[in-house]
Amino acid sequence: MAQPDPPSILIVSAHFPPSPAIGGKRPHKIARILADSGWDTTVLTIGEAAKVEHHPSTAGNFVVVREAPFLPKPFFRRFQSSPAATAPATKPEAGTPAPGPQRATPLLKKAASRALSRIQGIDEWAWWNRSLGRTLKQPHFDVVLVTVPPFSIALGALKLSKRFNAKFVLDYRDPWTDLPDKELYLRLHGRDMTKTFAKMEARCLDAAQLVVTVSPAIERMLEERRSDLPVKTVPQGYTGVISDANSVEDFFLYAGSLAYGRSLSGVLAALVELNRGSSRRVTLKYCGDHTDFASEQAEAVGALDLLENLGSLGQSDVDELARRALGSFVIVSPRFEYAYPGKLFDLVNSGRPILVISNEPCEAGKLVQEFELGQSFDRHDLDRLPEALAALQRSPDFRHGEKAAALEDRVVLAQLEAELRNLVT
Repeated sequence: MAQPDPPSILIVSAHFPPSPAIGGKRPHKIARILADSGWDTTVLTIGEAAKVEHHPSTAGNFVVVREAPFLPKPFFRRFQSSPAATAPATKPEAGTPAPGPQRATPLLKKAASRALSRIQGIDEWAWWNRSLGRTLKQPHFDVVLVTVPPFSIALGALKLSKRFNAKFVLDYRDPWTDLPDKELYLRLHGRDMTKTFAKMEARCLDAAQLVVTVSPAIERMLEERRSDLPVKTVPQGYTGVISDANSVEDFFLYAGSLAYGRSLSGVLAALVELNRGSSRRVTLKYCGDHTDFASEQAEAVGALDLLENLGSLGQSDVDELARRALGSFVIVSPRFEYAYPGKLFDLVNSGRPILVISNEPCEAGKLVQEFELGQSFDRHDLDRLPEALAALQRSPDFRHGEKAAALEDRVVLAQLEAELRNLVT
């Protein structure tokens, strides 16, 4: 008897490895695990050149179709950096020094940015919708899943679902109309885009047979507006095995950005208190791009000698440090309390305590407490942080318990696989 054809899925994502963008991790995990579960899996993404790639997974393989659409923003950047764009308008007279590249004034830059935002549409990937899927050769897919942001590609993926007569699934990594930072769109577009985005999002939600989110907070946001939605929270999960290494050293770790309102000041002040009168010196190793800013914060609280700036490191180096640290910090930006930061699940593998600092209540803080991964602290009330750090120094044998196994990506994404299979059976 002939075997039935496996269910097929098209995953649409603007980011995919080897792109370093954090948005590429989730679609890669979904593709890998669906392929292992017997799905005929294709990923449609953007690349520098149009090509088709075959990627192995643990028990199967999946196809990556890369398209190279014209996008105004990269073109605009290339034009700005070209010799023609920066060359002087006239040839200098003999004996006079050649002028340097002409730099745009802040006013001109702002005008150019506003013009670009109007040309490119709701975000910098919107023009991809004009040719999205043209290189696809497969005649049919059972499911089209689009992971957002960027949100513009949800509209293109919706069209593809109609073209293939496929079930349409939205995967939210961030809120769309419900984005807490309402000023962001105003800064990007120079005008209020809330009503425009609400209409676009409503079109997609009306057509979706399933909506997936990465955190309970996003699920609640959607259900408050649309109680009829079939919404399922499926977090990203960690990959691999939790370390049981025992060589713990006297340092804490923070790896990541200090943008969007993040600060190390409270952590560094707690380390000053911890080291006062102690014969064991405990430091903070910082891995990231904002070393000067970190040093400024350390100097302001008298902790410059307790900060070790390591600069940007590769993920494998960060993982090794996390395994040896007394604990690792996750600092959640204000207005992003709805999210699980990408670094959070990378740190689970270390087996070491995760210390979340945020405006409480915070989804990341709830997660580390529910699954006994560490502790959570309100950024406005860090009085108990020095004692918490001292306790970890006195008893450095903390290890993640059995509950953490429920967050492995194969476990959490098996829930997504089951939901998708229900759509096509």
